[in-house]
Amino acid sequence: MPARPQHDTAADIDVVGRLAAEIAGAPPAPPSALARAADALTDTLACILASKDEPVVRALFDGGAIPARGECVVPGFGRADAVDAALCNATAAHAQDFDDYHGPSIAHAGAPLVAVCLALGECENAGGARVLDAHVHGLQAMRALGDLLCSEHYTHGWHATSTIGALGAAAAGARLLRLDATRAAAAVSLASSMAGGFLSQIGTMAKPLHAGFAAQSGARAALLARAGITASPRAVQGPRGALQLWMPTGAAARADVIADGYSIETDGLFVKRYPCCGYILRPVDAALDIASRDGFRAGEVRAAKLSAPARHLKVVEYENPQNSLQARFSYHFCVAAALAHGELTSGSFSPRNLQDPAVRELMAKIRVEGYPVAPETPDNAAEIPDILKVEMHDGAVFECSVGEPLGAPSRPLTRDALLAKLWDNNRHRALAARRAQIDAALQNAAELESIKDLTELLCATAD
Repeated sequence: MPARPQHDTAADIDVVGRLAAEIAGAPPAPPSALARAADALTDTLACILASKDEPVVRALFDGGAIPARGECVVPGFGRADAVDAALCNATAAHAQDFDDYHGPSIAHAGAPLVAVCLALGECENAGGARVLDAHVHGLQAMRALGDLLCSEHYTHGWHATSTIGALGAAAAGARLLRLDATRAAAAVSLASSMAGGFLSQIGTMAKPLHAGFAAQSGARAALLARAGITASPRAVQGPRGALQLWMPTGAAARADVIADGYSIETDGLFVKRYPCCGYILRPVDAALDIASRDGFRAGEVRAAKLSAPARHLKVVEYENPQNSLQARFSYHFCVAAALAHGELTSGSFSPRNLQDPAVRELMAKIRVEGYPVAPETPDNAAEIPDILKVEMHDGAVFECSVGEPLGAPSRPLTRDALLAKLWDNNRHRALAARRAQIDAALQNAAELESIKDLTELLCATAD
């Protein structure tokens, strides 16, 4: 990418204009970036298929909240119109907190981006490369906004998946619809008026809906902009705009709003092996490492201490979770379940397992302590590890420190591992019968003449 002019303060940066110019004018993403987007597509579909029986997903259809009609596929459930399909697919992708997240924006990116790209891609009968390219550019917008807002936006209490995610989804939608710079700017601006979501919703059905709202807003904003609806070009960075309101102390100064390189390659995505909060991945890796060691017996644990970055404790707040939504944000439950059973899967969060006496006994023995971290340190930096220390009744001590979980950008999952995640967690029998065809479509996603060649394989009524 060409170098861009320097700016002294965030106020000097025409955020919407820069993003719009990139959306409308950037060349197609290279094959290497499209391959990473295809991986994100596979991972996000794995999360959607795993969430078939999640109450929030069931309620969207069985409760009649979403009319089950339209041309866009909601895997395993049928069809809906583009905006509703985006809502449903992003919500399902985020329902188990199993979906990827993006370090620079501190947001779950795959859920809203994939949902928008699939829905609008079907409406446009777009080819696979066009759909994946839109995903790449939606993530570019999320990185730019994440760089400007920094971690303070998240720690201030905003759920970036719902705020930054909405604008990223609008950017992806504008790219896919091939909007010119004027209309792309309108799409991003319109999305800023629909973006919102607070971390106070963690542990409730509203939290996965935040991803759905982001996708819904992005799809609607792009379609409205294409229809000629206009919006303020200063809605993001201007006085009383999104940046000022989302971070009252002021957005950080940056040399430019669009960094060089494609974020999907330079920053990567954190892909989860466990269906829980991303801050818990490292403690679970540590717990599973200890559980596998010679001489460890879960029933003989005397005490355990987890040391974690203090700011993470503001998000992982449930010591005594009462349901699966809370348990996914509980250090105590996830670590205890991993120590007791040597695994943490979707099944670990069933009502029966939530009350497992062995897990509950271990939970009472775990103490969580936060240690201070400099504000400028990235959220999942290896230099701020999670450290688990387990003491046994016989005096033995097991300790494990994890700085980067498997699935981090520096330790990516293989394509075979991503496909295994998809099918190991699939809850739709009708789709399992099409495994070979779906695998082939995902393996060659960039070469698909139409994204419908994939989505039609994923269309099935609930079984």
